[in-house]
Order: sequence, then C-alpha cells, then structure tokens
Amino acid sequence: MSKTNITPFDASEYLDSEETIAAYLNDALASGNEDVVLAAFRDVAKARGMAKVAADAGVQRESLYKSLTEGAKPRFETILKVAGALGVRFVTEVIIADSDEVVAAEVIKSAKSGTFKTARKHARAEGESPARKTRRTSKPAHA
Repeated sequence: MSKTNITPFDASEYLDSEETIAAYLNDALASGNEDVVLAAFRDVAKARGMAKVAADAGVQRESLYKSLTEGAKPRFETILKVAGALGVRFVTEVIIADSDEVVAAEVIKSAKSGTFKTARKHARAEGESPARKTRRTSKPAHA
C-alpha cells in the first residue's frame, strides 16, 4: 500500500485581490468566532507578507504573530492597526430578522431616495418591529 501525500490547505495562497480579502474577512467576522477572525487576519497578513504588515501597522513582527495566534486576545487597537495595514476598515450594518427583510428593503430604498422617515412610519403602521442589531464587517479602504 502506498502513502498519499496531502498538502495542507493554505488560504493565503488564494487571497490575491482586494475584493477576495474583504469578502474573506467579512465572512470571518460574520462567524462571530474570535479564533476564526484571528486566523483570517493571519492568513491575509501572510498573503501580504508578515514583515511588511507588521511594519505598516507599527508593531514588531513577533508581536504580530503572537497577536494573531489561535486563542490570543489582542488589543482592539492592535487589530485596528493591522486592519489599516491590510487596507481594510471596520464598518457596521443593520441586521434585521428574516420577517423584516421586505420592510428592510423598503427602508433602504426609501433612505436612498430621501424619504426614510416615511418608510419607517410605514413599517410601524404595518406592525413590523424594527428589531435590529449591529455587527462589525470590514471593507476595503478606498484611498
């Protein structure tokens, strides 16, 4: 019986565009799992070059490795510096329960047209509850 060599999967090999990186980080953040988020930041930093990311973030390379290790509890300030070095930023978005999706679409549409207050009143008149929570996501920074 012959042995099969399997190469471990390395996500950093596939993070080759700004859009892919942003989507990857967004999905990691949406998971709500701290270790998944740290692993995603580590993969992106590896794809960009750890030494370069560390220098751009103003942290020591060894500190960057430690900060992005599974189980680490890096300071939020460090994560913000690393995000900036990676060319991404955190933004928030409203999360609306499934039953409110139609109302949410109307509110967004109305907000874009400048009639947001009317749409909110309409949602309340229809008996819809504007149950909302926020979450952090990252998107590419546009210079």
